[in-house]
Amino acid sequence: MNLKKIHEINERISKKYDLPINCIIMNRSDHYPASYFRSSLFILAITYLIFYFIPFDIQDPIWMIGLSVPAVVLGQILALFPRYKKFFISNSEMKEECYQQALEQGYQMGVLAEDHSLYIYLSEFEKRVELFIPSALKETKISGQVKSEFKTMIRSFKKGNFTSALENFYEAILIQNNQEISVKIDHPSGEAVEVLESKGLLSETKESSENNESKIEANESQSLEQKGPTPIAPYNVEERKED
Repeated sequence: MNLKKIHEINERISKKYDLPINCIIMNRSDHYPASYFRSSLFILAITYLIFYFIPFDIQDPIWMIGLSVPAVVLGQILALFPRYKKFFISNSEMKEECYQQALEQGYQMGVLAEDHSLYIYLSEFEKRVELFIPSALKETKISGQVKSEFKTMIRSFKKGNFTSALENFYEAILIQNNQEISVKIDHPSGEAVEVLESKGLLSETKESSENNESKIEANESQSLEQKGPTPIAPYNVEERKED
């Protein structure tokens, strides 16, 4: 994986849309200690099966006990190899560990606590991607284009061709959010304005905001005409006579 290229993509997209982007890439999210135990049990079971089907009659059980220790050690050693290790880890375990590690790294860096940047977490061993979108960019609905780009990014990550898919995904989700919920940017850059205008998004946002303002003004004037002048509080005649 070209880490330098990924860093360049993050910098370019961040400047283009005035949105901080944080991308964390880790070799693995956890050591998965349970996989070592499961591997040892697997090798131990194979050892016992081999001795069970051996035609020789072994009277002394000390041989079984003596060979159990090397079988356990062999299982521990084999669990060090990633491809073999994955056979003893469930998908739910990898999913949970990746998510928890993504949360931990995000809060340690202050990314999730501040909630102002797009945060993406990658784990090479599990081949999983965790995405955290800030509240300013959370979409009401994700379009099919964003979903397809996200799936393409994951497939490319598994195959080793990740950089171009990452850039396409950034473009898809940022443009889609600007289109769906008209995200307000306090200080947009000139390049971001040009991109939105080229996509036809900025003009739509301006027109919709102008229409909304005109509707609000019309409603206010109509309500004032219906209500008429503000009534004055009634004078209490009985109290006045007693005075």
